[in-house]
Amino acid sequence: MLTPDLWLTASTGWEVQRLDYPLDTLESEVRSALQVVAGSGDHVLIFCMVDTSAVEPCWQLLNSGFFPVDIRISLESTARTHHQEHSHLVRRVNPADREEVLRIAESSFQFSRFHLDPRIPNDIADRIKRRWVESYFDGTRGDVLYVAYLRGQAVGFLATMITSDRQGEIAVIDLIGVDRNARGLGVGASLVSYFEKEWLDQCRVLRVGTQAANTSSIRFYENQGFRVRSSEYILHAHCENGKLIR
Repeated sequence: MLTPDLWLTASTGWEVQRLDYPLDTLESEVRSALQVVAGSGDHVLIFCMVDTSAVEPCWQLLNSGFFPVDIRISLESTARTHHQEHSHLVRRVNPADREEVLRIAESSFQFSRFHLDPRIPNDIADRIKRRWVESYFDGTRGDVLYVAYLRGQAVGFLATMITSDRQGEIAVIDLIGVDRNARGLGVGASLVSYFEKEWLDQCRVLRVGTQAANTSSIRFYENQGFRVRSSEYILHAHCENGKLIR
């Protein structure tokens, strides 16, 4: 039921566990699992993802000590709905881009589930995003990382992960970030347009996830031709010194 998330454990400095929650799981079983993991470290973060249609399981998780931090919205695109000329230089990253792109990654987010969780300090949430992109440079996550330039300055990035299902390959926007000082200039649109151009003919669908709290992001992707496919609650629980924090 509980699976260690070693990457998040290394990134946060806490023990992090993922709860995989079958819909027939009893609330008492969840409580027992939380009690066991609560005593395994000074600070333990447990997270769980549940489809928004699964109201009863979500209620059981809330009763067990979880709280909602995010509603993840998944969007997809299967056809090139428009063609946008790139107003910014977009290309695949090279090692020389590393520090500028990592700077953007650790300073550009406010609506991720880590930033929305009031029990996670912002410096830890920022570090998670930095290490997320750092793993692309190190070759330990994802497939392609793109960077956007404006007047010779890196102003945004898009991380791409290729996955698949029974119907074929799926190109996923794993993470996208734009420098705060370059927002409203079409940087994000240029990155998504380039991503679309690179992968739409090779994969059966393009996919991206964002947060319900980030309404501007949802509107942005809809303007790029993406449509909402599904949604899920993301729930967190924190334990400190052997006790579940309520």
